Amino acid sequence: MTHWNHRVVHRVHKHEKFGEEHVYAIHEAYYNDDGLVEGITQDPVEPWGETLEELKSSLQRMSNALTKPILEWDKLPETSPSEDPPEPFGVTLDGE
Repeated sequence: MTHWNHRVVHRVHKHEKFGEEHVYAIHEAYYNDDGLVEGITQDPVEPWGETLEELKSSLQRMSNALTKPILEWDKLPETSPSEDPPEPFGVTLDGE
């Protein structure tokens, strides 16, 4: 059974003119049965809800991501709809 949660992801953008830009954002992370990150959303996610309570719950889940180890974009498995990720895929997560 796979599951997901919100995680902070660190990504480095390299610009010829400006050098490196470090960006931290919250993404949805998806795990395999072994607890390894199988993939993340391509773009960061936003809090949302159809009710105020759902919005609060979304913000709480995102806030919980700040207490977990940061995922490094460059160390995550590459996945696309047309190909399977290379083996072994995923990043072992501490305490999860």
